[in-house]
Amino acid sequence: MKLLDCRGGFLRYIGLMFRRNDAAIFDFDKEKNLKIHTYFMRYDIGCYFYDENWKVVDKKVALKPWQVYQTFEKARYLLEVPSQSLN
Repeated sequence: MKLLDCRGGFLRYIGLMFRRNDAAIFDFDKEKNLKIHTYFMRYDIGCYFYDENWKVVDKKVALKPWQVYQTFEKARYLLEVPSQSLN
């Protein structure tokens, strides 16, 4: 599994779309309520949301393709991984 650095540029908008068996880390510069989508995804992903101190503030273990998810707590970092890697 490869970890993609999606802290800026074009990869910030693409993340794991069109990829398989990779993980992605995002840095959103400041804490805020995040809204993510799984448009164009072909598999479920697990999403872990962290605050600026790397404490998990929210998680979604199996976000299915073509869905939208919004955090309840403010987060700065996001880790996306394929759901099957969580087993």
